[in-house]
Amino acid sequence: MNALVAPYHSTEFDASKCVGRRAGDEDRHWSTFVFSAHQCKNAPVSGSDICETCQRHLAAAVAVGDPLLVGERHDWNGRVTDNNLDSLPRRSHIAGSVWFHESTASGKLIRREEETPRSARKAAGLPRAPRVPDLELTKFLRGDAPHLNIEELSGAARQISGQQLRDMLCSLYGKAAGAEEIGKFTSKPKMCAEIRRMMVAGAVPDPRFRAVYPKELAPAPAPAPAPAQLPPEGAAAGAASPAEDLIVDFGALLEEAETRAAVAEESLAAVKAELAALKAAVAALIA
Repeated sequence: MNALVAPYHSTEFDASKCVGRRAGDEDRHWSTFVFSAHQCKNAPVSGSDICETCQRHLAAAVAVGDPLLVGERHDWNGRVTDNNLDSLPRRSHIAGSVWFHESTASGKLIRREEETPRSARKAAGLPRAPRVPDLELTKFLRGDAPHLNIEELSGAARQISGQQLRDMLCSLYGKAAGAEEIGKFTSKPKMCAEIRRMMVAGAVPDPRFRAVYPKELAPAPAPAPAPAQLPPEGAAAGAASPAEDLIVDFGALLEEAETRAAVAEESLAAVKAELAALKAAVAALIA
């Protein structure tokens, strides 16, 4: 075990506990996270040096056709009593595996001075990332919270969900919230970029934006008209039906309209007479 790998493994173990090797803490300085190893804390099954859980992990590794543990990644990572790490699967991301040595030698795996930032959930030790309230996002769209870094909060921090970004874009496009698809904007970086663009005064909407909603949020179809109700059997022949109650007598309305038309015709005739007299007076003056 060389000096690069040794810090990730302990040479001491408790003989009264399961000797299965478990993945421990992640080292976030590597371009792909590398894990340390620790001894399983469970009690071994009677007659075995590993616990029931580690036995299942070993059986699962064998079941996928890799009994020598040379190819696939497994939850089974060998035994801590194996100081040479010979039982560590080739593709395990615990330091010291064949994957680790080959990747560092080829340059695919690089250790950096700065570690990859932790998500808000991991940094705070929470079971899930705390979400940025929708009210804060509304303030951001109004320009009242310009400090909000939506790219970082929706990315590594995982504090703004994809649905929240879709709802923000729907708001900018004048659409209802709740869309499950919005056209070509299929990733968080694309949605953030479009939000920034649409917040600029005079921005022209992208014709490829298309809000698609789940069925439960789609507008309900108009109800079908109710079938006509027949009069109950045995009803009186002259009884009025509901439709008859809606019949309107247009006789009075027609008479009133004809009266207004007659008055308008008389007024038009008077105007024509005055116009003819005016034309005659003008002709006389010219002569």
